Amino acid sequence: MIRGETVYVRRVTGTMDGRLGPEPTYSEPERVDDVLVAPQTVGEIGYLRPDGETCDYTLHFPRGYDKDLRGALVTVRGREFRVVGSPEPLTEANVPGRWTMPVQVVRADG
Repeated sequence: MIRGETVYVRRVTGTMDGRLGPEPTYSEPERVDDVLVAPQTVGEIGYLRPDGETCDYTLHFPRGYDKDLRGALVTVRGREFRVVGSPEPLTEANVPGRWTMPVQVVRADG
């Protein structure tokens, strides 16, 4: 049986003045259970997103999770990752399984 993992999401709540300009502020971590964590495979190494970032993981959030993840930070297996783009849930009628929102993430520390 496939089992998801627990991840922690900190969503963008606003901005503050930083040394180099506006910097995002984040919410307190929100626990999200039953997230499938798919590491980058050998065939995907070097796969670049349009802005030049590589994808480290694809996280599959469970059915019903539809919060805005644009710019969010997600802690997976004790390491922090940044969400790429603005993920949207798939059409639930077309997805038979429990996971309906794929979210690509990259390491947040550079």
